[in-house]
Order: sequence, then C-alpha cells, then structure tokens
Amino acid sequence: MKKTLPLQIIPQSSFPSLAVTLSYTDCMGNKKTSTLQVPFYATTGQSVLVVPEPSVLDSGQTSNVNLKVINAGDVPIKNLNILLSLQKSPLSISPAMLSVGDLRPGEVKTLPISVSVPTTASSSETVSYTALYTVEGGGVVSTAGTFSFYIVQTSKVTITSTDIVPQNPQVGGNVIVTVGLINDGSFPAYGVNVSAEASQGLTPLRLTYTYLGQLNPQVLMSVPFSFKATQEGVQEVKFVVTYRDAYGRVMSTERTVLINVSPAGTSSASGRASSDRSTYEITIRGSDLLVALVVILVAVAFIAYKRRAKGVSK
Repeated sequence: MKKTLPLQIIPQSSFPSLAVTLSYTDCMGNKKTSTLQVPFYATTGQSVLVVPEPSVLDSGQTSNVNLKVINAGDVPIKNLNILLSLQKSPLSISPAMLSVGDLRPGEVKTLPISVSVPTTASSSETVSYTALYTVEGGGVVSTAGTFSFYIVQTSKVTITSTDIVPQNPQVGGNVIVTVGLINDGSFPAYGVNVSAEASQGLTPLRLTYTYLGQLNPQVLMSVPFSFKATQEGVQEVKFVVTYRDAYGRVMSTERTVLINVSPAGTSSASGRASSDRSTYEITIRGSDLLVALVVILVAVAFIAYKRRAKGVSK
C-alpha cells in the first residue's frame, strides 16, 4: 500500500534539507522510529531585470529615459519597488525610488526617469538597483542588479548671430552678411562647412561656401559672405552649417536672413529732401528773429520818446 502526502516547502537557502521522521509499530508490536534526510536544490524562481531605453546619452544634457522592469522568473511578484543608487558617479537620476506594483511571470512594465549628464562625464556609468517585493507564501525578498548608461561626447555647432552691412542696401550696391558660429558641445566638431543660398535678387561676389575644418568647443568663429543687390524688395539668404561629431555622425543647422533692398538713389533723394527741409527751417527761424528784433527796436524807441516828452513838459 502506498500513500502520498502533499507538502508545501519554502526554501530558505540554495541547498535546503528536509528531515522526515517516521514513527510506526512493526508486525511484532514493537514501536520504532526512523529518520530520513531528504536533500533539495533550490533555485530562486524570481529574477527582476531593469533595462534602460535609450542606454546611450549625450553629455551636457538632461535626457528622458524609460526603464523596462521585467519579471524574468516563474512566480508572480507583488508590491515591487525599485531603488536606484549611484556610487561615485556624476550622473543625477530622478526619481530614485520607483513603485512598480505587481508583475506576473514574463510581464514588463515601463517607468520614466530623468537623467542629467554633466559635460565632464564620459565612457560608461553604472547604476545599481535593489528590487524589494513579496512572493506568495513568503516574506519580503530583496534582489540586486546593475545596468549601464553609455555617455557620448557631443559636438553642437550653433549660429549665434548674423550681421548685415549696410542694413538697407540699394539696387546696384554691395552687401556683406557675416555669420557667427560657436561649438556649444563638449567635443570638437569636424569637417565644419558653411554655405549660403541667396535669392535671385542677390548675386554672390565670391564663393558661396567656406570650409572651416575643425571647430573646438566654446570657440567663436565669424564667416563673411558678400553679394551684389540686383533687385529691390525683400531678399533672403539661407545659411547651412554641416559638420561631423566624434562618432562620424553628420549633423547640420541652418538660419535664414531677410534683407530689404531699396531702389537705387533712394538715399540721395532723401538726403536732398532733408537738406531742403533744413534750409526751410533756417529761413523760417531767420524771419522770426528779424521780426523779434524789429519789435524790440520799436519798444525801445517808444520808451525813449515817452521819457523825452516828460522832460519837455517839466
């Protein structure tokens, strides 16, 4: 005769052992006791993985990262909380405590975090995490792990300013547009090229591109372009800056400048009009001064006459 007794075992170590004691009476009526030691090999059954997306971050920026929390085990997890920690790392992560909740086996949940990377960071940075949760029939379980961020040095060329001389050119005149550049990144920009695309009313007087080559971080650079104005009205010049970063990625930035071209001779005509107005104002002011002088002379003569008349009467 055979009997089976189900047991629920919660292992507390990797190599647990079950002691079974049998008490019985043999066929001769004697009471006997027998003890058996049954060894087991226990696996964790729970595995919490944390994977960041994206895992590549630019230095000198704050990036939004999604953390994928995966229950890679074969038992359900309840009340899962993730604690993130940094040791001797310049990164800043917010928030550092994540509440995940319950996870079924194989289930994935995504939680957003914000990661700030200083310009001095480079290579890779390791983030440690501790997972705290409960499983059925057991207490609080704690598992630890790590994931890494890979920091790339950035090159970022920015157009800081544009300067137009003269501000209001005339048809037939020349105009110079100067573009100001700076590398706002933390690593040199390579193969920097500046090109200008002008509308039909502006004819280039020299090459419409300038190759600068390497532009180091926080270095200002000015690039002039000259044109001849051939049509009146609002003309435009589009500047395009292309460059490569340290990883060979081709990047670009652009800006469009508007130039108001006046008809030929507008300045001289306005100058003559201004001169005529000035002459007219001087003439008017001279006439007013003459009238005032005559009034003063008449008043003085009248006062002198009154005094003389009083002297005669006495």
